[in-house]
Amino acid sequence: MRIRTALCIYTFLLVMTLFAQSEPVYAREADLVSCPSSLLANCDALLHRKNLGTSVGLLIDETMPIVKSLFETCEESKQSSERCESYAIAVRQIEHPQAAKSKYSHKRSDPITVLFSDCFIKLMELEAFRIRKCALKQPPELKITYDYNQWTPQLDQNIRTKMAPQTLLGTPVTAQNDNPVAVVIHGTGTLSLSSALNSLSPARNGQSSCHFLVELDGTIHQLVPIDRIAFHATGLNTQSICIENIRENKPNEPVDPRQIRANRQIIQYLKSEIAQLHGVVPHSEFTTYNGTAAWNYNKKPGKKSRDEPGTEFMRQLRSQLNNCETD
Repeated sequence: MRIRTALCIYTFLLVMTLFAQSEPVYAREADLVSCPSSLLANCDALLHRKNLGTSVGLLIDETMPIVKSLFETCEESKQSSERCESYAIAVRQIEHPQAAKSKYSHKRSDPITVLFSDCFIKLMELEAFRIRKCALKQPPELKITYDYNQWTPQLDQNIRTKMAPQTLLGTPVTAQNDNPVAVVIHGTGTLSLSSALNSLSPARNGQSSCHFLVELDGTIHQLVPIDRIAFHATGLNTQSICIENIRENKPNEPVDPRQIRANRQIIQYLKSEIAQLHGVVPHSEFTTYNGTAAWNYNKKPGKKSRDEPGTEFMRQLRSQLNNCETD
């Protein structure tokens, strides 16, 4: 793969010397098309590996030099085309992974454009969710209030019954959460702890559920064992961990640093326990994982939910995670 990348870059430099500045971008790219094509041809396979975090990082590292080179070609020739726009969007995603997602404003017909938009851009979106691996001396000790005394076989059966209608054909219906790749962050929409517990504890209702619930003061409740499925993000339930936060999900809602700290501690603990854990994603963006091995749903995903748990909440949480903060 690295040899192929080097050859692609060499080809790019060679083509640059052979063509005049006035040559169309597509003429310059003619000998380069096979490079990004071959690099991204296995994108779907990589996205469907169990170790999603490693796959995403590998493909991005291999394609970044090619994407940037092709974008520079477009800039130098001052050409505007569907393909050039795809490269420009890819570069913006590389340089600003946390920025708002760029959108295509026209029909995508060019095959390379489709390749980049459907694969590389998705990879960059997933990369923005990635949890950095911090060199923690030891995982944080979580002080947890457990909302279940004993997990019963009946609760497992309730999970299987609810999973059956939405599970992909040919996929076993299970209660096990064996390979979680993402932590999905939610806001309850209510400040009532009792209401949140009643609606999210499978031991109480058997409907929606979540692994962890965090109060404003940082108190942590565990409602579901992490090796069991919780119902919080349809399509990603079988391979994710849920953290609900007591919040109203209102615009400009204040963020309590104690709640952020508790979320960060939970995620650092989970990362120490689950090697393949890849990313932290707000509930409003969890459908980005559609098209990867983590997705298990036999219908098209619905529309993205409201900004939950909130832009500022996620900004502060990611800041603590990216800075590898500890207590």
